[in-house]
Amino acid sequence: MKLIVGSNSQIGKSLLCNFINRENVYVMSSNHLKLVNFIKELDNKKRVQVLRFNPFEKFSPPSDVSCIINCTGISDPKRNQDASTISEDYSEFLDFKIINYLKKNSNICYFSMSTGGFFLGCGNYDDARKSREIKINLDSRDISYYFIKKLKAEVVHRKFNDLKIIDLRIFGFISEFLDLEANFFLSILMQSTIKGIKFKTTPSNFIRDYIKTDDIVKIIDLALYKPKNDAIDIFSKEPVSKLEMLDLFKKKFNLKCFDIFKEIKPIKKPNIISNCEKAKKIGFVSESSSIENIKHFSEKIFSLHKKSKNLL
Repeated sequence: MKLIVGSNSQIGKSLLCNFINRENVYVMSSNHLKLVNFIKELDNKKRVQVLRFNPFEKFSPPSDVSCIINCTGISDPKRNQDASTISEDYSEFLDFKIINYLKKNSNICYFSMSTGGFFLGCGNYDDARKSREIKINLDSRDISYYFIKKLKAEVVHRKFNDLKIIDLRIFGFISEFLDLEANFFLSILMQSTIKGIKFKTTPSNFIRDYIKTDDIVKIIDLALYKPKNDAIDIFSKEPVSKLEMLDLFKKKFNLKCFDIFKEIKPIKKPNIISNCEKAKKIGFVSESSSIENIKHFSEKIFSLHKKSKNLL
């Protein structure tokens, strides 16, 4: 059975809802009550078994756990600045406990959710779309405590090359559980659409790559057959530009009032995408593009928001 750690996160919830359609799953979170309340609303809740995590005890999951998926960590840039040190120290502490467990249970495969956020894509829009070139982002204005912790975790994981530890690098993710209060471009864009307020942005363009839950599940299924210590980038069928996202929201979701203002000092936003094709070598092929994923889940999120509003 699979064990999802950090099941209250957007990715954790999304994976849980996907897996329980086909199998039983163990889940664990530092916020036990929040997790239990979420599971109560699920159709297949009988397939979920909630485990408690005691930080003062050894990490010791049930003996039938064959795969651990770690989704812990705060990725919202604003929250990282305000109060992420405790959360990320918890993530590092939990990661340490899981590795110690793996040392005595080397048959278990461990997937750790990492980020592509510490990479910078090509500066040129067309080149980025063609080559997906990347380089490490060491600009202190863009890098955060969260990114540093994730990069450090990858370095630690590679040291244990005899253990089945796979870091899954996510460059952008969207699901119906997207946190609209987060300080992300897509979250702010959706909030502006829902509230009907003016969305302010700049003329500069950038590239992002938004995958969906099925992409992560497909990678996990493929990597389980030939597990090895490695880091794998997950990407959609095609990335998307900021201007394409704005155009979608304008035409499809009636975002009529966005104000593109000129910057006094233009700030070049990095293109956060990948050119690494390790995923393809194990058989991974994404079935949908970033813009298709955004369109699909935006419709879901707006529909859920409308229903909840009607209930008030």
